[in-house]
Amino acid sequence: MKNNKGNILLKAVIALITILIILSLCFLAYLYFQEINLAKVEPKNIIATLEQLEEYTNHSNTHNEQETNIVKPIIDEQEPAINNEQQIKNIADHYYYSQLDNNGKIIYAGLYSNKENLKSGNYKIDFGTEFNELLNQTDGEAKLSIAFQSAWDAFSYDNADVFYIDVDKVLLITESRTSWGKTTYNVVICAGEQNYLIDTFKDEEEVNIAEDYIENISNKIVSALQGYSDYDKIKYLHNWIIDNMEYDITLEKKDTRNIYGALKNKVIVCEGYARLFKYILDKMQIPCVIVTGEATNSTGKTELHAWNYVMLEEKWYAVDVTWDDPLIENGGTLNNENRYQYFLKGANEFFKDHKENGKFVENSIEFKFPTLSQWGRSFLWQNVTLGTDLSKPIINCQWVQRFWQ
Repeated sequence: MKNNKGNILLKAVIALITILIILSLCFLAYLYFQEINLAKVEPKNIIATLEQLEEYTNHSNTHNEQETNIVKPIIDEQEPAINNEQQIKNIADHYYYSQLDNNGKIIYAGLYSNKENLKSGNYKIDFGTEFNELLNQTDGEAKLSIAFQSAWDAFSYDNADVFYIDVDKVLLITESRTSWGKTTYNVVICAGEQNYLIDTFKDEEEVNIAEDYIENISNKIVSALQGYSDYDKIKYLHNWIIDNMEYDITLEKKDTRNIYGALKNKVIVCEGYARLFKYILDKMQIPCVIVTGEATNSTGKTELHAWNYVMLEEKWYAVDVTWDDPLIENGGTLNNENRYQYFLKGANEFFKDHKENGKFVENSIEFKFPTLSQWGRSFLWQNVTLGTDLSKPIINCQWVQRFWQ
């Protein structure tokens, strides 16, 4: 009798173990088939190569004359009613603008509403006496300086399409006039002895030609991805950038941090990767922001770096296109397994070697970034070998990540 009870108990244990094994295998199979597309060879004809796109680029030089009147612009805070889907699509349009104080928003608005005028390189934005009350305070000049730097940082990171301005050449001029013991301040943004365009461009005509080039290339990319899901758009754009861009290992080439240098010269650093990724996702109305901070590579070296956060299905994920396009040592090649190491990652994995820093420069406010989903959007089955530490994916080649120098 005891033997029978023992046999029944043993059989029950064996049956339970068998069921658990079957369920585990089913779960692993589910994960595998959920993400198996990432391991497939990517279609090569979804987006043409940059060289093919260039063949059809029309360098039109015809533009309307820009107005030269000095204005005092302010962004209208009264937004029109929009539905939830539109709100999600627009959440990253002015992500950093929304974090500025009132003074910073006024300066940002002046820059934003004069994008076209700023192409001349010498357009003056006149704020009149807008900051008079601030400048009459004891520490008013210091506060205005922080507001200007913060506004420029927010404007630059929100608007990747503004590639033609060298902020080091932009002056914030405060003029004062005292009468009957009362001082009145007038503030303008203007150029100094030379225009504030980057060295690549000498005048507005050259900027417009460059902008036409960028628009034609990027519009063809957007057109090629019409009809795909947001996930596929993000994925294919990520892959197209990797396949068509090279990292500037010399750190000496021009325009490696802007979208013009990316699409024209095809050689960029991490800020260029991040700006190009955001610029095209913006055109496809997929929320994306540029993020800065530090990252530690596989050799243990920590340096400044830039990457992106992108919203998908109402959750934020990290994408580091630069590190998904690594410098592979010993003549290795990048396979589909390794190009997704930093694609749509969550906080639990991404922050192991990336650290945010919202203080873009010293004389600026500290910006806040979107809160990442705890878990990543993709579980790369191909990167994991059973019996290993799941926090350390198996990499089949030696590689060195690239930094924002």
